[in-house]
Amino acid sequence: MRACLRRPGGEAATPIAVGKIVFHPDTGDVSVDGAMVLFHKRERALLDILLLNAGRAVLRDRLLAEIYGFADDVQATALSMLVSRLRRRLLDLDAGVEIHTARDVGYLLTERKRR
Repeated sequence: MRACLRRPGGEAATPIAVGKIVFHPDTGDVSVDGAMVLFHKRERALLDILLLNAGRAVLRDRLLAEIYGFADDVQATALSMLVSRLRRRLLDLDAGVEIHTARDVGYLLTERKRR
């Protein structure tokens, strides 16, 4: 799907904005508050999936398959540690989003409520 989005000739995909994050699916660029941000490969893969499904829970098994692949021998805590690192990074960037754990289901990304 990502390869198809990168191909020229089609319509440019509409940027996805959640909180202070703007994600451009056609280029894969992510900016927070207007500044481009680089993420590690797996953090980026997780963020992409969560942004494309913002407001909806993404199954843990789907995340494992898309981020680590079927061939990788992944420890049970690998995804939890990745989510923890991404949460901390988004908090440090003041991105205006939260990653919630949907117990026994997976994770979902939502806009942080202002207080």
